[in-house]
Amino acid sequence: MLLTFSAEETPCAVLFDVFKRQACMSHSNLAESILSTAMLPDGRSVVAHAHDRSWLSRNVVHAPVDVAQARLFADFGYSGARLCMHLRSRRTRPMGAEEIYAMVTSDAARKMDAALEAAGEDARPYRNLLERIGANREYSAVDRAELALVLFVAAGCSGSASTAVRYTLSYEQRAFGATSPTPPSTQLASRLHAHARDNSGLHLGLIRVRDGYIVGKPHWVDPAGEGCVVGFLATGEANVCDAEQDVSSRHLHLWFEDGSWWVEDLDSANGTWLRPAGEDGECRLIAGERFAVGPGDELRLAASTSFMLVEGLPG
Repeated sequence: MLLTFSAEETPCAVLFDVFKRQACMSHSNLAESILSTAMLPDGRSVVAHAHDRSWLSRNVVHAPVDVAQARLFADFGYSGARLCMHLRSRRTRPMGAEEIYAMVTSDAARKMDAALEAAGEDARPYRNLLERIGANREYSAVDRAELALVLFVAAGCSGSASTAVRYTLSYEQRAFGATSPTPPSTQLASRLHAHARDNSGLHLGLIRVRDGYIVGKPHWVDPAGEGCVVGFLATGEANVCDAEQDVSSRHLHLWFEDGSWWVEDLDSANGTWLRPAGEDGECRLIAGERFAVGPGDELRLAASTSFMLVEGLPG
């Protein structure tokens, strides 16, 4: 289905619109669940303005991301859990847990991705975590619905994918004692030796490889920086989250040191393999040990996420 997104919609506007259209929840009722009790200069609390349509539209729903104030919102976890309970137990049109998760992952809710991107955020960690929550069968349907709502609310209220992901992972750890595991891979490989390569000071680029074809543009890693982390939920401008579900949240570290580029598997769940340039075989990296890499090498993370390494300059 071809979706048309409005670049003017803020993450918060998407949040309110989805609840209104798919959960039949008015703006004022949703505001009562997500606004804080902090006091405003007019002597009233933030949540006391929930039924003031003009104030709510101007200061919350349609406020630019860089203008909306964090103190306007209650704790994201409290709001998400409260909303999940309300939707499941209300007398009029109660929603089941699977229906709640489907709402958060619906075509309409995917507007959140576009709204986050329009706000200058990389929405992929948000989308990746949402998919991982749905794939986690160690949790009940109710747990998955609650976590998805916490993530959705956090993204809408903060306007930041990285903030939403970090908060939700922290909430999951506090509420459930763990975070959603990396799904297992089904592919294994043999082990060879890696060889160090010299580097001329150029940037190293990672390009995704799918079905033997290079796709997309390189993600350049600056040798003068701290390198990058590759992972399904890796946040931050320097990091890479273009990966499949079976890649760990923080799977691999790539950096430049002592005249060479190095990679280290960060104790990933499903492993990392290195195919040196010009060779047919792969070697599996030992977690916690660094391996030298260079242009022409190929890295495979878990079963099906592969990157070709190239050398060059951005731009």
